Amino acid sequence: MPDGSTDLNSILVDGQPLLLGETAGGRAVHLIRSAAGSSDARPAIPSAWLDSNGREYVESVTNYSSARLLDLAWSTRTMCGIEWEAMAGGERGPLRSWQEPALAPTCRRCLARLDRRFPEPTPDDRIGLLATLIAQAVEEHGSAEVLGVPGDQLKALRSAARRELRRRLGYDGKTYVHGDLLLVTCDEATEQARLDMAAEVIKSMPLGTPDGRPRDESSWRLRWDAWSTP
Repeated sequence: MPDGSTDLNSILVDGQPLLLGETAGGRAVHLIRSAAGSSDARPAIPSAWLDSNGREYVESVTNYSSARLLDLAWSTRTMCGIEWEAMAGGERGPLRSWQEPALAPTCRRCLARLDRRFPEPTPDDRIGLLATLIAQAVEEHGSAEVLGVPGDQLKALRSAARRELRRRLGYDGKTYVHGDLLLVTCDEATEQARLDMAAEVIKSMPLGTPDGRPRDESSWRLRWDAWSTP
């Protein structure tokens, strides 16, 4: 084993080690709980990967501690409940030639379960106002976007937006997250917005403002930081 090798590709959360692992066919990086001492605990990689005489031998595995890799210390399933193949490659390189280093988990279901270990963040003061603006935009346009939402505020804003939609429209909305973008939709509101738009087009032709410019439809796109409280 070369000098400077790293034991494992794992992280510490609240003092507990969590292994970063991958499945045979997926690309997501999962979290695996420690199961040291359990009768069904498994190693971080298949033992065949360390057999230099076998067909599955992977030379780059020697960049890590072989003793730690073979230690029966990990749950047989990821935090999201699926079987996994092996530890993800970390700072000391891949465990397979096609692997990319993975230094953080990416599985959303694993991350959601990890979040339950921590207290809920305090909702920001602007969430109530944004929920109202979202519901207004959905009612008028069928959908709404909020840009720049901090990660720890997404859950609270999604819940508040759905509550306000039910209160205001009587419908259940759907929320989608991509990075710091929150998209809120409502099928019933979308259909009503289409009917309203068709009626408006019939009433006012040509479509547009009196000077010929297109109508401003920006009211359905909101920015988190535009509603900062003093």
